[in-house]
Amino acid sequence: MLTIFFAGVVGFVVQAPERITVNADGQAVTVLTRQRDVKALMGSMGFYEAPGDIVLRSGPEVFLQRAVPVIVNADGRVLAWRTRAETVRGLLNELTIDVSPYDIIRLNGAEVALNDGVIQAPLTGEAVVGRQASGPSTLEIKRAVPFTIYEDGRPVTFKSARPNLELALQDAGVRLGPADIVDPPISASIVAGMGVTVKHARAVTLLLGTEEHTIYTQRLQLKEALADIGMALASDDRI
Repeated sequence: MLTIFFAGVVGFVVQAPERITVNADGQAVTVLTRQRDVKALMGSMGFYEAPGDIVLRSGPEVFLQRAVPVIVNADGRVLAWRTRAETVRGLLNELTIDVSPYDIIRLNGAEVALNDGVIQAPLTGEAVVGRQASGPSTLEIKRAVPFTIYEDGRPVTFKSARPNLELALQDAGVRLGPADIVDPPISASIVAGMGVTVKHARAVTLLLGTEEHTIYTQRLQLKEALADIGMALASDDRI
């Protein structure tokens, strides 16, 4: 019994403290400790592991990888998820959700790209509770729908997830000018399979003496185009 007692005392005295660096929540804190329970050590430093987090150790380095809570709304489904992905692309890959270049992705209401980061707040100590109280991030995918543009009679099929026709035409490279006609109106919502007629006005250069003006018209006759701008021709006027 004495041998066991003295062996325990010697073991306690001989056991040297270890220098450990904890990397968590953007911080790197180095301590000198005899604590061998890494999670207990982190808790004493104010770093608490939340569900989905991972603790990794490599020699004297300890890394706490946080999982970010996020609600994903896509294709009529609402998914609650915790992710350690750094980008939106990585998050969608975890959920095996594909997106097209025409789809719109919004994170917390702001439009984002696939390579943008997954926004998160620091999760240290009491901040874990604060983050849970404020709710997770929300990622929403709005799918693009096909429609056909008849630009001056030429049909072009396009896809868009924009909220109105004006923005969809801009994405399709259709530039609208004065007196152009769009049917339905540019404020209309995009509906799958809809047809959009775009009729561009003609540009006419009008020389009045030494002055030059450009007018835009849908008229086929010059007389009607001039009447639209309030110009009436006298009997002696010549064109």
